[in-house]
Amino acid sequence: MLQEGVHATVEVPMGFATSPKANPLITWQSLRAVAEKNIENCFRTEGEATYIPCPIPANPSSLEKAKSFAKGIHFKREFLPTEADVIHAHLGLPTGLALTGISQQPLIVTEHQSNLRMLLAHRETRESYKQVIHESAAFLCVSEFLKKQITSVLDDPITKSIQVVPNVLDFSELEFIRREAFQSLSWIYVGNLTFQKGVSKLLKTFALYKKKVEPTATLTLIGNGPLHQWIKKFAQNHDLEDSINLCGAQPHSTLKKYFSEADLMVHLSEYETFGIAPLEAIVSGIPVITLNNGGSDDTLGDLKNKCVEIIEKPSSEKAIVERIIHLTARSDKLDLAGACQIVKSRYSAEIIAKQLLSIYQDCLS
Repeated sequence: MLQEGVHATVEVPMGFATSPKANPLITWQSLRAVAEKNIENCFRTEGEATYIPCPIPANPSSLEKAKSFAKGIHFKREFLPTEADVIHAHLGLPTGLALTGISQQPLIVTEHQSNLRMLLAHRETRESYKQVIHESAAFLCVSEFLKKQITSVLDDPITKSIQVVPNVLDFSELEFIRREAFQSLSWIYVGNLTFQKGVSKLLKTFALYKKKVEPTATLTLIGNGPLHQWIKKFAQNHDLEDSINLCGAQPHSTLKKYFSEADLMVHLSEYETFGIAPLEAIVSGIPVITLNNGGSDDTLGDLKNKCVEIIEKPSSEKAIVERIIHLTARSDKLDLAGACQIVKSRYSAEIIAKQLLSIYQDCLS
């Protein structure tokens, strides 16, 4: 974007829970007093990003978050006005809804959240979501799968206007490594350590693989989440403590090191709107085992013959192990270099920036 002369600033609403006994008016008045005394104490900045404090009740709904974000963004702009020609919000709820009533500039919204199905289960939320699409100059989804899901849930003609613009991938810190062979000995997973991401099935599959196929296999997990302690206990119970490497969350710049030591990514998430980690693995020269989770069809579907096994749901750990054995057996026929070039041609910063710039220009014309 910078190469095209586009300058971007970022507003980041940060919700913080207030006491149930707190008076919302007094809370906002207190924030105003802080801002009037020292604006930097109220609105923290990092580079081009400004963090906006937004008081919210405990366990807020997405609509309550949207109201708080709207107040917070309006409050911030009283002190630090925006000079933007267009506003690009991430997520229809809560951020897109927050901006519908306060932005005079054309509003573009990108949707990519994986919990959208739960949000749209409520009638009031669906109506608010329709409002966001109606009032946006452009509404974008990161995959055809997600667009179809929104279309089916909302049942509104406005969804025909939704455009698909994929997530951008940062390839600058990744390196393609040409491997002589793939023996599926060094597994890697990158993502949140949650049940929804298929981490428990991953651990059970790995344990079965070590027991029945390859006792020297290792598994490296990059990420944090509520299953962290469960994974430790699982490793102890199955005598896998020396085979499972729990590395926690890592800076993106360090992924190259971890990918260089792996020869298989296993990603068993049940549901993805897009799925970045498997694509990063492919760009690093690593084949991928994944489930048919929605987003994988869009991003990986035509790479199956090159470096990917997409497994239908539901699948047992035994069935997944069999597919890993199948992938390993045909490893001499994999085309990771070709797959890498395809991924880069679709999701590089240059490609996605051109798509977005065209949309911005259309909204301003």
